[in-house]
Amino acid sequence: IKLMPYLKAKDFSFIQNDCYELIDCDIVLNFLLQQGYVSIKKKEDADKTALIIIPNYEVKLEFQARLMEYYQETFKFNQTLIKSIRGCFTSINISDENDCFKRLTEAKNAMNLLLKEKNTKKAHVNEAWIEAFLFHIFSEAFEVELQKPIPETVRNNNMRTATKLDSFYVMEDRCFVLEESMELSAEDALQKIFTKQYNLPAVNLGLPYLLIGLSVGEGINGIADISLCFCHGDFNKGKVV
Repeated sequence: IKLMPYLKAKDFSFIQNDCYELIDCDIVLNFLLQQGYVSIKKKEDADKTALIIIPNYEVKLEFQARLMEYYQETFKFNQTLIKSIRGCFTSINISDENDCFKRLTEAKNAMNLLLKEKNTKKAHVNEAWIEAFLFHIFSEAFEVELQKPIPETVRNNNMRTATKLDSFYVMEDRCFVLEESMELSAEDALQKIFTKQYNLPAVNLGLPYLLIGLSVGEGINGIADISLCFCHGDFNKGKVV
């Protein structure tokens, strides 16, 4: 974790909401460290980071119980639909645009059905929640690299406003780069991948890859509604799903 000065109550004000929001793990772990629930195993003074450990078995059991409780509360989704979405991504033929369109349409429809089943309002979710939602879908089949650092060759680009891409999912024979947005259209989210050169990790990996812009709009009765736009290869023009 990145070590922080002693936290005050105001540091937690932004998490007081009614959604399943994921928050900055460094803040949470620094709080637990300062309260004595975790301990420092190794400290790096140069970059002010530390490797932390759970100090004893009792605390470990408490962590497991609380995290499982949080996980179950956050993701009480239809597991059959979750598996069907995962299957769309694991079986998609990335070299075939028609198959990409078909599989991503199936995945999008299933995602929106999940959100509808749980009455998930757009007003009650944010990008962190959407990333966690996608993590839940991908995690059993893919190596998930969330918030992957952008290469140094791109970091100095004056057009950049961010230093990290949203989501990078990798299998043995394929990978996916996703840019999620609550404000931009799916087409604009996809274009952002090219503008910010978020596709470079996939290019450098050497596997077949698909670039996907994901937009969360507002459907009937305020329910969150996902739309997708994809592109395979380094072509700036995407196809809306």
